[in-house]
Amino acid sequence: MLNPFRIPNRTNRARAAFAIAAAFALAALAAVLLPGGPGALPGFGALPGFGPGAPPPAFAGLDNNVTGVAITSTPANGTDYRAGENITVSVTFTHIIASYGTAAFAPTLTISIGGATCAAQPESPAPDDTTVDFSCAVTNSHYDADGISVAATGLNGSLGHGGHTNQHLNNPNPQLVNYDSNANENALGTGLSAAQAAHKVNLHFPDYDADDDNLIDISTTAQLDAVRYDLNGTGTVANADQANYDAAFTTPRAPNMGCPATCSGYELANNLDFDQNDDNMITSADTDFWNGGAGWHPIGLNTARTSISEYNAIFDGNNYTISNLFINSTTTSNNIHVFDGLFGQISGNNGRVRNLGIVNPSITSTHTGGAGGADLAFSRVAALAARSYGTISNSYVRGGTITHTGNRSPVIGCLGGFTSNTTISNSWASCATTGTGTGSSTNIRIGGLIGWNSGSGGITDSYATGNVAVTSDSTVSANAGGLIGQSQSDITSSYATGNVTSGSSHTTGHIGGLAGDTGVLSDVTAAYATGNVSVTGKSSEVGGLIGKANMSTSAVIRACYATGNVSRTDTASNSLAEVGGLIGHLTVATAGRTAVTACYATGSVTNSAPSGKTGGLVGFRDSGSLYPVQNSYWTNAQGTSAGTHAT
Repeated sequence: MLNPFRIPNRTNRARAAFAIAAAFALAALAAVLLPGGPGALPGFGALPGFGPGAPPPAFAGLDNNVTGVAITSTPANGTDYRAGENITVSVTFTHIIASYGTAAFAPTLTISIGGATCAAQPESPAPDDTTVDFSCAVTNSHYDADGISVAATGLNGSLGHGGHTNQHLNNPNPQLVNYDSNANENALGTGLSAAQAAHKVNLHFPDYDADDDNLIDISTTAQLDAVRYDLNGTGTVANADQANYDAAFTTPRAPNMGCPATCSGYELANNLDFDQNDDNMITSADTDFWNGGAGWHPIGLNTARTSISEYNAIFDGNNYTISNLFINSTTTSNNIHVFDGLFGQISGNNGRVRNLGIVNPSITSTHTGGAGGADLAFSRVAALAARSYGTISNSYVRGGTITHTGNRSPVIGCLGGFTSNTTISNSWASCATTGTGTGSSTNIRIGGLIGWNSGSGGITDSYATGNVAVTSDSTVSANAGGLIGQSQSDITSSYATGNVTSGSSHTTGHIGGLAGDTGVLSDVTAAYATGNVSVTGKSSEVGGLIGKANMSTSAVIRACYATGNVSRTDTASNSLAEVGGLIGHLTVATAGRTAVTACYATGSVTNSAPSGKTGGLVGFRDSGSLYPVQNSYWTNAQGTSAGTHAT
C-alpha cells in the first residue's frame, strides 16, 4: 500500500520543496504589493487566519457559545426609569459576529421587565466583534417594581445555524459557525449569572395617584388644564385629546394612572398659581393661560363656547389653593354659552368639589348678544363653578373680584353661579361681586356666595364676607343678597357680613343682607346678616336679612337676626318700596301659620319712598295669616310709615 504522504524520489522532493518556497515568497510579495494588505488576493478577499490581528478561522460545526450576558440601562441599576429610556442587554459569544445574514434570521432576546416582556432586536448592522447588543424601549406595559432579567432560554433564532448558508457569522467566509450545536440550540448556556439576571431598576413610571386614593394628582396648571379632556376622572381620554393629555401627564406612566382601582377624579398635590412671573397680576407675560387676553377657558366648555359638558367626578383640593385665576370673557353672539368659572358645569351624578381654595380670582365677563334658548338663556359666572348640580364642600374663595355685565338674565356668585339640587356646606367667600343687568334681561341674581340655588340641597354652615353690588335698567328685576341672590332651598347655620348695594331703576328689586329672595321651599334657620343694605331705585323690597320672603307653603324663618342698617332712597312719585329691619316683604298664604319665629333686628331702617311701607322688623306682609311673626322683636328706629300690614 502506498503512503499518500511519501514523496517517492529525490527529484520529486526537490521539486516539492521549491514549490513550497515559491508559494511563501509569493505570499510575502502579495502582502506588500497587492491592494487590501496582508491576507488579500485579487478576487478572493480576506483569507481567514492571515495577517496580524486576524480572528481565527471559523469552521463548520464549531460552536459559538455564549460566554457572558451584561444588562445595562439608562438610568443605572437601582434608580427610576424616565420616559423614552432604553434597556440594553449585551450578549458575548466565543467567536466574532460579522453578519446575521438576512433580517429574517437575526436573533431576538426576550427581556423580562417586571411583569411584562420585550422581544429585543439586535443592533444593526452586526457589530463585527464578539458582543451583540439587544435594545428594548420602555413602555407603559412594563410598569413593575421587580427589575429586569433575562432567562437562560431567552435567546431565540440561531446565529449561523447549520443548514442556512446565508447566516454567516464571518461573512464572506462561507464556513458556518453554529452558536450552539448542542441539543438546546436556543439557550444562553452558562454565560448568564444570577447577578446579571436580576439587574434592579425601579420601573415605577410616574404614579399620578401617590396616595392610592383613586384620585389623579395635579401638580401643575398644565395638568389642571388637562382635566377638561377627562371629565369623568378616569384617566382615559378620547383619541383626539390623547396628545394634549399626555403632554401634561407624561408617558410612560403607571398603568391606570397609578390608581389601585378605577380612578374616580382628580386632586391637587400642591398649590397652583397662574401668576407665572410673581408680579401679582395676570398679563401677557403669563403666557400659559393668557389666551390672547381671554385667560382661563372653563372646564367643560368647548373651545367655540357653543356647547357645555359636565365635570362628572371628584375634585379634591386637599386644602391647597389655586391663585390668580384670570378670565376676561366678552361675547356678542346669542349662540355663545356664558359659563365663566374654573368649572363651567359640575354634574349631579358624581360631581363633587371639596377642600379647594381659590385665591384672588379676577373674572370679568361681558355679554351683549341677547338671549338664546335653553342653556343660552342665562349667563352664569362664579370663581369655582358657573353652574353646579353636584356638591361643594369645605371650599372657599378668598379675595379677588367677580364682575359681569350682560343682557342674558345673569346669575352671579363669588363661589357658585347657578346651583340646583346642590348642597353647599362648610364653604365661604370674601370676594367683591358686582353685576349689571341690561337690555333683554328679565332678571339678575347675584350673591356674595351663590347667585341662585334651587331644588333640594341648600346652603349649610357657610358664609360670605364680601360686598355685593347690583345695577340694572328699567326692564330688569334684581335679586341680590350678601350670601345668595335668590334661594329656593334651605339656608342653615350660615351668615353674611358684607354690604349690599343696589343703584338702579329696576322694575322690581329684592335686596337683602343675607338673601334677596327666598322661595316657597326655603327654610332659613340659625342665620344672620350684619352688613348694611342700601338701595336707590323704584319698586324695591328691602330687608336687613331678606328682601322678599315668599312663605306660601310650610317654609319657616327661625332663630335669625340682622344688625345692619337698611335704607331705601327714591323720591319719585310713583316709587313703591317695602323696607324692614329683618324682612322687606313677607308673603304667608296659609292662614294661622307661624312663618317667622325667634328672630330680631337692631339696625336703623329708613325709607324715603312717598308710597313706601316701613317696619322695624317687617316692612310689609300680605294678608294671609293674621299673626305670621311670633317671638321676635326689633330695637331700631322704625321709620316714617308702618303700612297697613307692617309688623
